[in-house]
Amino acid sequence: MKPGASPSKAGRLESPPASADFKTRLIEGSPDCIKVLDLDGRLLSMNAGGMAVLEICDLKPFIGAAWINFWQGEDRKAAQAAVQTARGGGIGRFVGFFPTTQTRKPMWFDVAVSPILDACRNAGLLVLSAGENVLRLVPPLIIEEDHCDRALEIVDTALRPKA
Repeated sequence: MKPGASPSKAGRLESPPASADFKTRLIEGSPDCIKVLDLDGRLLSMNAGGMAVLEICDLKPFIGAAWINFWQGEDRKAAQAAVQTARGGGIGRFVGFFPTTQTRKPMWFDVAVSPILDACRNAGLLVLSAGENVLRLVPPLIIEEDHCDRALEIVDTALRPKA
């Protein structure tokens, strides 16, 4: 089997779905808090799973706000360092405390900040925060797009309702 191909029920090789809708469903279906920042660290978007974890009902007041300022004390310094690392092309990581917005539930997040480029080479920053007090004990990975598409296919299959 070629890398990136998957077996179908009939045994034929098929490419994983690559549609924007498919990728959006994967991001929105994630229980992790996935955010996109501009290069100045301002919040551009957040997935539904992240909004749920943080108890955010309306994202509009947060759009354009400095993500670093959401953190307090040493965690703010760690967030700033992570953003600087990502701006330089690396992956910044830290574990930080952040209470939810409505009930102030204490939460610890394993946060990774990495650079992103779109097809037009416009730059931004991707922030992944594992919530529900989950700590991911794996090193950050840089994944080529064809491997990413295969991973997305696996996740999509796992998320499909079973008949």
